[in-house]
Amino acid sequence: MRLKTFLGSDAGAVTVDWLVLTAAVFGLATGVIFTFDQSVTGLADAVDDTMVEIADNDFSLETFGQEDEADGASELD
Repeated sequence: MRLKTFLGSDAGAVTVDWLVLTAAVFGLATGVIFTFDQSVTGLADAVDDTMVEIADNDFSLETFGQEDEADGASELD
């Protein structure tokens, strides 16, 4: 009689459903993270390189474009 009652009960089915759904969401999130990891890292490295280059060249808005004007060329031409 106990086995029939156990097999007929659905009290644990909700827990199993939530466990399966949670595992699926976790798996999908992990897949997305690994998919975009390399491209985001590459973009961050490119931004870092650009910022270091700007800092090394003492870039400021006050001197922006002055070197081109001295050569007779302008970026707007």
